[in-house]
Amino acid sequence: MSETMRGFAMKLFAVAGACAVAASIGCGSVGGATPPATVRGGSGLVTSYGRIGPLKIDTSSRAQVITFAGRPAAELRRPKSGFTGSYDALGYSCSKRKVDGDVSLPTKAAPNCRTFFFINRETGKLATFITTVSAYHEEHGVRPEMATATAERRLHRRVVEGCATDIYIYRRATRLTIEFAHGRTQASGHVVGGRVSALLLRSRRDDLGLFDC
Repeated sequence: MSETMRGFAMKLFAVAGACAVAASIGCGSVGGATPPATVRGGSGLVTSYGRIGPLKIDTSSRAQVITFAGRPAAELRRPKSGFTGSYDALGYSCSKRKVDGDVSLPTKAAPNCRTFFFINRETGKLATFITTVSAYHEEHGVRPEMATATAERRLHRRVVEGCATDIYIYRRATRLTIEFAHGRTQASGHVVGGRVSALLLRSRRDDLGLFDC
C-alpha cells in the first residue's frame, strides 16, 4: 500500500472511531464540518423581509415552525377579541415565574416565555414572531442584549423616545421592530444606555394586532 493510501486509510479509521464515540453529535464526511445541533426555540437570522431562519411570515405553517424550533414548551390559543385576531402562540424558553426578558402578552393567561411564534388561526400561517433571546439576530448583526450604542452604530439610526423606544424597519409585506429597554431619555428625546430587549417581526398584510403601541 502506498504512503498516500495508507494515510487516507488511517484518516478513515480515526473518523469512524470518533463517530462511534460521539454518535449523539453526528458525523460528517471526511474533511467536512460537523453540523451544529438544533437549538430548541430556534436561532439565526431574522430579516426585515419576513424570514426567521428557514421560516417566512405569511407562508410558514405551524408544522414548519415546530420542525424548525422543536415542540413548544408552552402553547396558548386565543379567539378573536376586539382588535386582536385569533392566534395560536407557540412559546419557547419558558419559566414558571415571570422573569426579566419574558415577553408580555395582552392576556393574564399567557405563559412566561422568551420566544413566541404566532400562527393566525384563520389562515394557518405564521403572522408574528418575537424573541428576547440573543441566539437570534437581524441583518446588521443586532441581537437582544446588545448595548444600545452598538446597535445604533450598526443600524446607522438613533433610538428616540416616542410611542415606544423602538427602531422600525418597514418593508412592503412585513415590519421589523427592534425594541430597546433600560435606557435614559435625554431632553432631545435621544435614548442613551440600555440594551436591545427584543426583535419583533410581523406581517403587514395579516397583522394580529399584538404588541401595538
